[in-house]
Amino acid sequence: MVESVDTLDLKSGALRRVGSSPTSATITRKNMYLLFLLAYNHNQPEPPQCIIDVCEEAYCTVETPEGNVDILRKPYFKEGMAIKCPFWLIDPT
Repeated sequence: MVESVDTLDLKSGALRRVGSSPTSATITRKNMYLLFLLAYNHNQPEPPQCIIDVCEEAYCTVETPEGNVDILRKPYFKEGMAIKCPFWLIDPT
């Protein structure tokens, strides 16, 4: 017995109840939702990159859109290096 499901016909663009078949050119509602989520998340803007301004022995100063923040220095940090902005360290204004 063939189950019927709500599907989107790719050729006509109509949502209708049709029998499920592995060769039909249709997308189920569940798959439409997954495709929507993938497309929505794919178009999200990248978080702004912040630049390490000055590094001293234990701390580096990072230039952010909201001002400067001091972070602990890691061995691979270099002045002028782009990193993800440490927004959790920025005081709310």
